[in-house]
Amino acid sequence: MPISRLVTIISRGGRSGLSGNNTSLLFKLVFVLGFSFLCLTACEKDDPKMIFIEAVSGVAQKGPFYSGTQIQMHVLNPSLGQTSTSFFTLTTNDAGSYKIINIEVASSFAEISADGFYFNEIAGFSSHARLTLTALSDVTKHT
Repeated sequence: MPISRLVTIISRGGRSGLSGNNTSLLFKLVFVLGFSFLCLTACEKDDPKMIFIEAVSGVAQKGPFYSGTQIQMHVLNPSLGQTSTSFFTLTTNDAGSYKIINIEVASSFAEISADGFYFNEIAGFSSHARLTLTALSDVTKHT
């Protein structure tokens, strides 16, 4: 039976032109589609193994970033695309030091950004505008 005939039968509520064979075929079609939907939605995906990291620490410098500079760490997938997992902290001194402690991630790759003002060591004064520096890192290999 062509699909257009089944659509016609279904759109009429099965009232007209629905013989025993058509009813059986329609029942099978609905059963197969329903069963397929249940299988696809009930299947569990394996959760990626979570990695516990005691600390990710470093120093953000172009010249040193000042205390209070915003540090963001975005966890990346294996293709280096951002995931929905992010961590935030601030630099703790005028040398640009930061530390993110006790985190669990699904990937060892991260994009770390520092956004703030820095000391221009050549000119001898603070930057006039904010600067964002970004780096990629394997956070399981460094502390």
